[in-house]
Amino acid sequence: MERRLATQAALVFLVVAAACSDTPVEPGQTPEIAGLSFAAVQKTTADVHPFADFSLDVGDSRINRTENGIDIKLQTTGLTPGNTYTVWAVVFNDGDAGNDGGAFDAVRFVAGQVAGGSGTASFSGRVKANDGGGELFGELTDPEGAEVHLVVRCHGPKDPEFMPAQINSFAGGCTPESSFDLGDGPYECEDVQVAIHPSAA
Repeated sequence: MERRLATQAALVFLVVAAACSDTPVEPGQTPEIAGLSFAAVQKTTADVHPFADFSLDVGDSRINRTENGIDIKLQTTGLTPGNTYTVWAVVFNDGDAGNDGGAFDAVRFVAGQVAGGSGTASFSGRVKANDGGGELFGELTDPEGAEVHLVVRCHGPKDPEFMPAQINSFAGGCTPESSFDLGDGPYECEDVQVAIHPSAA
């Protein structure tokens, strides 16, 4: 209880200090108090669509962006109950997927789940900026300016032989042909849904 009150008191102090500061804070600026800075958060939302039919909305997603990375949440429906799925962030750091012939700069793991009995799943994860890369390749270098495509990938039915790789890797449970020769499993993995987040800059 005392720790919670101390935390609340500290937050009140910081808010009051910001309000009383001689340095005005313009809209969109990040306030700095006694050497502390509060990174501005930019939020983008996007509907989730099946790759087979972009006219359908089957879920929703949100990205919270700061200079340090992006926090991702995606909720979707229309999945096969009991199948395994991963979500990947396909990153275009220059903010436009149409540039450079659609070549992306990074593909990064977000999260994985087994679809529930109603074909629903919720995913949440974080991609840090400038962290040296992940399982596949590339870095997120401009969290606020990047265009980000969230791709839902199916890895086939939950199979104890290939768990937990089916929900935490690109090639878990996948045939070589469906995973750029990275997998050694029996399932034809495929990208089934996508949510497109344009640049927030």
